[in-house]
Amino acid sequence: MLFADCISTLAAGEDKVFIEVGPGKALSSLTGQHSDVTPNQVISTLRHPKDDIADDTYFAAMLGRTWAMGVSFDWAQIWGDARRNRVVLPTYAFQRSEYFIEPAKAEATPAQDWLMRRDDVGDWGYQPAWKPRYAECAVDVDADLAAARKETWLIFEDEIGLCAEVATRLRDAGHAVTSVRTGDGFAKLEDGYILAPEQGREGYDLLLNDLSSAGQMPTRILHGWVLTDRETFRPGSSFFHRNQEYGFYSLMFLAQALSDQNVALP
Repeated sequence: MLFADCISTLAAGEDKVFIEVGPGKALSSLTGQHSDVTPNQVISTLRHPKDDIADDTYFAAMLGRTWAMGVSFDWAQIWGDARRNRVVLPTYAFQRSEYFIEPAKAEATPAQDWLMRRDDVGDWGYQPAWKPRYAECAVDVDADLAAARKETWLIFEDEIGLCAEVATRLRDAGHAVTSVRTGDGFAKLEDGYILAPEQGREGYDLLLNDLSSAGQMPTRILHGWVLTDRETFRPGSSFFHRNQEYGFYSLMFLAQALSDQNVALP
């Protein structure tokens, strides 16, 4: 009946640690609910039967909590003759990173544009339409490309000639352009290379090794092999597998071959 009064008397003195010795946590639970006691001051020496933790691990954790509250131990009774080694910490300062999120500025809520009745019947209907135009860029691509910064281009030309037109415009503007077209095997031509997409990564390694030896590693790559105006594919294949070889696998093998070159290029 006077348990709460006893805890009040004990808590009124200097810093105390309340340790429950024996099975169960009834007394420690009641003590932890007292207004003058913080949860850190209450420790149970034995785990609850339903706690999924080893007894020695739990007991060591409770010793740590007790030590953190300022209690000293006779460590010789705990470690016995076991050898204890000093843990060497690094002599340099730990790397610190700031993850502070700056408070956002309040934005005014725009006034809601309510839908109103339009009296003019001519405004009642709509027709979606596209207006073709070039994307915003620093250079007027519809005019002379000579104003653009000179780059070394590697262009995988499509079968319908769109990339070939781009290559011609870039060459006329003074850019270095190497063209790669599809074929039955790897070969070097006067104006570029032939590469067989269905033969895997080998051709891409040969291509980049040759460009690296000639000092012509690209700073820009245009890949247009998947561009087509009809469903074409080699005998024994399909249009789906053609697009896999010309698109997904081609880009993957190209990225892998570029990675193996270990060049500092974007």
